[in-house]
Amino acid sequence: MNEFIEQFLIEARELVEQGTADLLAAEERPKDAAAIDGAFRAFHTLKGSAGIIDFAAMARALHVAEDSLSEARGGSLPITNELISHCLSCLDQVVQWLEVIEQTGEPPADADSGADAVVALFEPGAPTPAKASPEVAANLDAWLDALSVAKPDVRAAARSALCHQPDEGSFFRGDDPLVRIRDLSGLLAVDLVPTGPAVPPAEIDPFACHLLIFAISSEQVSSLAPAFADVAGQFEWRELAGPVVATLSPAAQLIEAQIALLQGPQGEGFDGRKAAALNTAINVRRAEGRDADARHIEHLAASDAGVEALVDTLRSGAAAPADNAAEEARASEPSAQDLAARSLRVNVERIDALVRLTGELTVLKHAIGHAAAMADRGDTESLGTMLKAQYGSLDRLVSELQHAVLNIRVLPLRHVFQRFPRLVRDMSDKLGKPMRLVIEGEETEADKTIVEALFEPLLHVLRNAADHGIEVPGARAEAGKPPTGVVILRARRDGDHLAVEVEDDGRGIDTARVRSVATERGVASAAAIAAMSEEAAADLIFAPGFSTRSEVTGYSGRGVGMDAVRVAVQRLGGRVSLHSRPEHGSLVRMTLPFTIMKTDVMTVEAGGQVLGIPLDTVIETARIPRAAISNIGAAQAFTWRNRTVPLLDLSSAIDASTASTSSADALVVIVTIAGEYCGLEVERLGERMDVMLRPMEGLLAGLPCAGTTLLGDGRVLLVLDLHELQL
Repeated sequence: MNEFIEQFLIEARELVEQGTADLLAAEERPKDAAAIDGAFRAFHTLKGSAGIIDFAAMARALHVAEDSLSEARGGSLPITNELISHCLSCLDQVVQWLEVIEQTGEPPADADSGADAVVALFEPGAPTPAKASPEVAANLDAWLDALSVAKPDVRAAARSALCHQPDEGSFFRGDDPLVRIRDLSGLLAVDLVPTGPAVPPAEIDPFACHLLIFAISSEQVSSLAPAFADVAGQFEWRELAGPVVATLSPAAQLIEAQIALLQGPQGEGFDGRKAAALNTAINVRRAEGRDADARHIEHLAASDAGVEALVDTLRSGAAAPADNAAEEARASEPSAQDLAARSLRVNVERIDALVRLTGELTVLKHAIGHAAAMADRGDTESLGTMLKAQYGSLDRLVSELQHAVLNIRVLPLRHVFQRFPRLVRDMSDKLGKPMRLVIEGEETEADKTIVEALFEPLLHVLRNAADHGIEVPGARAEAGKPPTGVVILRARRDGDHLAVEVEDDGRGIDTARVRSVATERGVASAAAIAAMSEEAAADLIFAPGFSTRSEVTGYSGRGVGMDAVRVAVQRLGGRVSLHSRPEHGSLVRMTLPFTIMKTDVMTVEAGGQVLGIPLDTVIETARIPRAAISNIGAAQAFTWRNRTVPLLDLSSAIDASTASTSSADALVVIVTIAGEYCGLEVERLGERMDVMLRPMEGLLAGLPCAGTTLLGDGRVLLVLDLHELQL
């Protein structure tokens, strides 16, 4: 890809973000002239950029949206929800084109159909497209009848059906009808039927299309028809009833089979069947790409949860209707705008700081070269003093260089926060709950890795606030609240940490309901749940597989949201806390490190290997008499400061050779993992080090390590991710 296209992509993405923000501001404040002016300028500049790279389809789509915004600026067209939705759809199409350009290095050749669909959105009172011939309509009815017999599960999941009879010369004109069909949202099945008799291969005309194309989709006709706006008279639509049964995919059928095993007789051999069923379910979820679900099942299995809790967890995702599952998958996946930032715009002062440090390091390199020359000549009288001074200078410069490099990687949280106003707007429409998102502290900066990784946990928290927290307008009126719910997304620096909060003014957490569901699902014993404080009871919503929803919706019910939040934040070295006031709302706070690339570690030796433990997890080190270590089943524990602490042999945990335990005392590093104390038995303690981490990649990416660095003697130091150790 040439630099010209790269610059276009950078600027286009920024303009899409600006246009989206201004459109949402204009919808919220229709009299805000600055917002509609900003949106108009973004569309106008995008159109100009498309013209510069000769992308006519993109320019045409943006032009029609720009015209509507121009009328809105002049007051001749009201700013309505429909206008804003159409403009946002135009930007969505632009983002899809940008992704293609980034992959191929040039504008897509088949963009006209997308541009036609956008243009159709802005044509007021557009006539209903002509219908296909009666024969085509009859063929569609016959095909649907046959499909109902051959594939009843697919037919039941469909919301719309289409029979497309392309013009005979479509191939010659470069219009590939199969591409048009392929790009339909929610596509479930496609069937190609020749319209004429079979002919020998030598006589086939490659430029003539003699096909009937049948297709069904889980989307409604209204969302699919614009893709055929330019081929009126060549298709026939059918609006179908929604799914009448919960269709099961092959993966879901496997899950149901494991549920049947778990619900079978619990006599001899049940433990083996249970383990096999859970392992199969975990593998199915991983094969589906649902790693979070797989982890939840693993956690429940490790916690020795009851059969009922396991069945509820498996079933919460096993029997979901196909269209709900697809909708949730689409909603949880980041769009093109949500993917990791591919470029950084850096303040020139930070670049200047790097240039200055490079100059100082060059001077120091010459000084060290001079010291080496003195050593060669045997002039060692003042060599030690000189090297000591040079090491001090080098230590200072390296520290400054680390700080300067990390400052280049920082991004304002605006890069992730700006993705959520559109999300909250869409949830507000689908849930029928008027909501407003207030963003505070979006200029707060953090490392690029932290900023990008925040999208998933924030997505789950916001969806939870919208679906569970904010009430419907009637309930808010009864509670004396304004009809529009408010969700606040804020960020601030707290020393070396980053604090991100999501607060809503909804109903808060019904701890009585939480206790009841937790008891039903076997999260803990009834006595333990009853004895919990209100804060501890509210914290149960983070339990794997926990949900107070009795049915699965597009936004909740699977029990993966809040647990996924805690797992994601803990992987970043942070923690999550929850505060709730009944009928006044809830607040979820995430406290994260400013960066995960630079960290303090304590080195230890276990199994003959030198390992690093993040220093912020270390509480203290101690020598524990072996007589004070008790065996609890296959595990060990000891008493420390009036609490029982599990003991893990670090050598065994990393599958290394275990050192002799003949010594009278065990050398233990006491750490905190996810708020719980644990003792790690090691063979030797090392030093404290300030390191820059390199993440594990390729085949080593699955190791329980936060990253690696090099020791002074050239050996590789693995820095452990304690959350991944099998405790």
